[in-house]
Amino acid sequence: MKDYKHYIGTIITHSGREYPDFALGTYLRTEDEILELLKVYPYDKLMIDTAYRYNNEQAVSSAVIKSGYPQNQIVYIGKINTGQQESGNTVREEFEGTLHRLRIPKINIYMIHSSRSSKYCKTWIEMIKLQNEGLIDSIGVSNFGIAAIEKIYNQSGVYPEINQIVFPQNASERDMYDVQKIIEYCQDKGISVQAAMPFGGSKRSNELSELQRLVILKQLRSQDLTCVFGTKNIQHLCQNISWIEFGR
Repeated sequence: MKDYKHYIGTIITHSGREYPDFALGTYLRTEDEILELLKVYPYDKLMIDTAYRYNNEQAVSSAVIKSGYPQNQIVYIGKINTGQQESGNTVREEFEGTLHRLRIPKINIYMIHSSRSSKYCKTWIEMIKLQNEGLIDSIGVSNFGIAAIEKIYNQSGVYPEINQIVFPQNASERDMYDVQKIIEYCQDKGISVQAAMPFGGSKRSNELSELQRLVILKQLRSQDLTCVFGTKNIQHLCQNISWIEFGR
């Protein structure tokens, strides 16, 4: 077996679950791109961010198997999207589809991808049931604002453990104010915040210098935010991880 470096960076959610403090994003990534990253990924812990909407859950699973990376050292994030909630299938059926495509018996983190569906509160309650059955370790949301989080809490008595939000770059002052209010609210409620696309997407990330990426990560770390890196460049990924370690 490959000799992996020990990775010490963790977050602890309000349920006491411990996870790596960054995730490898798979949005727009192909099986080959994910495989090439996993072949050279140097650390003994890895969180992989997936979603039904990305249309590559099976590709992620195949890449993991082909890479030889130890399955028991991977933390999986899955997400149920609006279309799935409106499909007529049950939440359980959609959830089991994700398990089947990822080829795993249970999932570490399962999220509602956005609050666009009118059924997200019902979905949340069904996710709590799946968690109580031991099929999900932690339940969370993605791109939820304060009002939507309060709504699911009022109907269930359960706050999300994680809120994954797109962290805008070159955004207006008003947009940044709104994001900051969500961050402050989540942290006040004990909800961990993951910053997705912290550099503004792949195209913008490739245009940034190492110093610019370092400055952005230092700003995020200063707020105790974790990141989802969607890069296909292993050098960029390792640089980003090393800067997180340095700033911890």
